[in-house]
Amino acid sequence: MSNSNDPSSNPQPGADVANDTTSVFELLAKLVKSQNELVETQKDLAKSQKEQGQHMREFLERQEQRDLQQAQRDQRFQERQEQRDLEQAQRDQRLQEQLAQRDQRLQEQLAQMGKEFKDALGGLASSVNNLTVQQTTAQDTRATQSGFEQDSGQGMALRFSLDDIDLVGTITRKYRLNMRDEATRVSSSVALGSEPYYQRAIGVLSETIQRELQSREVPCRLRWHDSHNSPMDNTRKPDGVFMENSHDFTNRDWRRVVVAVEIKGNRASAKDAVLRGQILQDFIDMAMDQPRLFAIGLGISRDGDVTVYIATGDGIYAGYVGRLPCESNPANSTDGHDVVRLLIAIATKMDCNYGYVVPQPNKLNGGVDLRKLVPAFGRTVNALSAEYDNAHIYIEDMRAFSGRRNYAIGTRSWLFYVQLDYRSGEKQPHYKNRHILKIHWHEVDAREGEVHKQAIEVGAPYIPPLLLAGNISSAQNWEALLMGDAGTSIRDHIIWNDPLQAKLVLDMFVGYSHTLLAANAGDGQCFVLHRDVSAANLLVDDSHQPQVIDWGCGLISPTNQSDRQTGIKAIVGTAPYMSCRVLNKKCKRSVIDDLESLFLVFSHCLCKHYGHPDKKWTSYMWHGVLGFSDLLEKREQWLKDVDSYMSKMCLDDECPQQLRDLATNMFGVLFGKRVGYVSAIADFESDPRCSTFTNKLWANVFRNVAEDLVLPCLERLEQFVKAQHGKDTAVEVLVGEWDDE
Repeated sequence: MSNSNDPSSNPQPGADVANDTTSVFELLAKLVKSQNELVETQKDLAKSQKEQGQHMREFLERQEQRDLQQAQRDQRFQERQEQRDLEQAQRDQRLQEQLAQRDQRLQEQLAQMGKEFKDALGGLASSVNNLTVQQTTAQDTRATQSGFEQDSGQGMALRFSLDDIDLVGTITRKYRLNMRDEATRVSSSVALGSEPYYQRAIGVLSETIQRELQSREVPCRLRWHDSHNSPMDNTRKPDGVFMENSHDFTNRDWRRVVVAVEIKGNRASAKDAVLRGQILQDFIDMAMDQPRLFAIGLGISRDGDVTVYIATGDGIYAGYVGRLPCESNPANSTDGHDVVRLLIAIATKMDCNYGYVVPQPNKLNGGVDLRKLVPAFGRTVNALSAEYDNAHIYIEDMRAFSGRRNYAIGTRSWLFYVQLDYRSGEKQPHYKNRHILKIHWHEVDAREGEVHKQAIEVGAPYIPPLLLAGNISSAQNWEALLMGDAGTSIRDHIIWNDPLQAKLVLDMFVGYSHTLLAANAGDGQCFVLHRDVSAANLLVDDSHQPQVIDWGCGLISPTNQSDRQTGIKAIVGTAPYMSCRVLNKKCKRSVIDDLESLFLVFSHCLCKHYGHPDKKWTSYMWHGVLGFSDLLEKREQWLKDVDSYMSKMCLDDECPQQLRDLATNMFGVLFGKRVGYVSAIADFESDPRCSTFTNKLWANVFRNVAEDLVLPCLERLEQFVKAQHGKDTAVEVLVGEWDDE
């Protein structure tokens, strides 16, 4: 029986209250602890933020200090550069004054010479016959024609005659004595017939001729320079050069070279590929900044054979001359007389302009008569515009700043910055307003001026005004164009401007598009295709206006093309920027080909400015080293879809989104969304895009990217599109055989 009085079986009422109180205190303790931990965490966070802020301030201060130091270094460099430029300008001025004084003294001395000396000099000069070139058959000569590729049935033989046998014999005898003295002086054994032997021989012979002519008071216009031991200004080392005698030899400029010499000794014949390759490179260097009607080279090969090479616009000709005089031959031997005659003729009887199209700096005399740009080989200038008959130009740097110059033959061009003087009748010239002078040699009749003028007349904007255009040789291949200043190329503008203004780049390519579309629209009678859109032909002038130049490959076509004859050889333009259909040798052309070239120029500019330096998959595509088929294959891999296109350019994070969007939008209009569409359109005989292309479609590419930006060129393009509404479908042109390149 239970005991109701047992306290253990009856709990007290206050026990539950005590337990509840304990639980509350425990909870309060935990809460206080949590609050303390939170406070500590907040303190740590505040401390961390304070430290980060301090680090950031220190970083910004260091960055500002670095920027300031860099700015100071740049300023010091600029000041040093300006000081060097000023000192160089002063040295150049002193040199020009010295040259002017020397020329004046020479002219005064010549003026004092009597009639007897003139008659004597005339008699001696008449004994040295001019260099004559005669056509002979291959059986009569060892010469070859048609460049270095193959021998043709016809050859070129260079025949020389010199009545003054005493002069040639005297030079030959003195040469043999000098060769023996030279061998004794240098006290070194040089194998007979080796390259060093012939190097010494041509040098001694040239110096012997110069001294003998000077002793007879015969003017010697050329002087030998051993460039094998003293390289030219571009660091190349031809074995020797003949330069104008009036120039300072410390300035080894290729523009002053008249004859280049390459030597191979007994180990190679006159047809050696290395020898001819070096001669070819010499011709390229000679004409890089100085356009020439012709260039001359000498090759010395096995047995001392001397071959003369003459590069003209349409080919390189080779003619066998003879052998160098041999020092071991008897004194009365005629061996080597033909070579001596050749060197005498070159030194005394060559035309004083040496084939220069643009006169040398020391011959400018304040300006160049536009009607006398080519006073060489007796060629006369065709009638130019009468408005500029008395005008003179001043060539600023005497170096071409652009053009197609890396070739010895074929189509070539040189662009010079010039200033024009309209008031040439006054004593003091008034050169002002920088212009561009373009000298152009074309394989067929030059017609760039005609196409340039027609493009302006049909209403195409952003083309520099054409002041003068005309042929400057009787063969119709040489052409001179004088146009307004067009600035620098868009490629250089994009590469050298950092940070790049995306708005300006957008507006420039809008302007280029407008020019191509307007030229294609024509005036109802004809239209114009550019066909050579490249990074060098799209320019930006000083007022940030786009300019399109170099219409030499352009095509003027009537609006009705139904009766045109087709041909598939007409591949014109600059290879890295040719459209896929041009690379595939399709004969039909349209404005879409020009716009595709424009798209490639834009892509190239993005790669050059924003491409990752270590991951430029496309970099080698812009150097022109690939053949047409290889280039087309790589292009198809690159442009197979938009993802491949963008990824292979490897653009960095600094590339503005607007420029990325423009690239993808242009890709979409030209190649669509189908994978491999580039290959498909390249194989079609007719471009399938012509049926759907409109000017509005292309203008929307820029409008969708520009959005609310104010782009003057875009507004002008949209006005043109509205005016052309309903008649802006692309038209194809069937290119004929006459247009082959």
